[in-house]
Amino acid sequence: MISGKEPTDCIRARLFFCDKLKKRMNKIDEKQIQEWKGKYGADSLKQLVFYDGKQCILRKPDAKVINLALKKSFSNGFGIANVIVSNCWLAGDEVVKKDHRYLMEIQNQSDDLFGRVLVDVTDEGEDKKRLAWEDGKQCVISIPDRECVNNAIRKARSMPLAMPSYVIKQCWVEGDEGVKTSIGHIYGAMDAIDDLIDTKKSEIKNL
Repeated sequence: MISGKEPTDCIRARLFFCDKLKKRMNKIDEKQIQEWKGKYGADSLKQLVFYDGKQCILRKPDAKVINLALKKSFSNGFGIANVIVSNCWLAGDEVVKKDHRYLMEIQNQSDDLFGRVLVDVTDEGEDKKRLAWEDGKQCVISIPDRECVNNAIRKARSMPLAMPSYVIKQCWVEGDEGVKTSIGHIYGAMDAIDDLIDTKKSEIKNL
């Protein structure tokens, strides 16, 4: 644990793209940053700078890591953070990997680490839905039938991202093709899955 008069809850942090940082971590030079970018992608590096001065560099999680993190979150309170640290850690203060206050903040930042792009779902006629993501990307899908939804649910048991991904791909009508394979767009659609499949809302009343 960290000594000193620090808060007992999570330790807040800022999240940066590594190429936008004015201050780099000790012993991490530009050559190392470029090597990581060459290996993982130009926009794949993120740095968490905690307000107490601790920091770490992570690579952006891929679909495999995100699926594993989401699955672990069902059985482990720190499942998302543990998977991120285990699979995406490149450099940083080792205490971040172990102290629950840092792990809690990593979980708080997970949407940004995963690259989530929020989406709004609206009706497009009687049998279609329009998905409009906050970055301007859009697509139109037909409302999935029972077989499609059933298949999506089964796939999601092992890969949570498969739920929106399968529905979008199977019911595609038109739109920006890139969203079919964009992890951030698919992840953003997870929270809108009830709107995608046109779930009929209800309320329970006591009689």
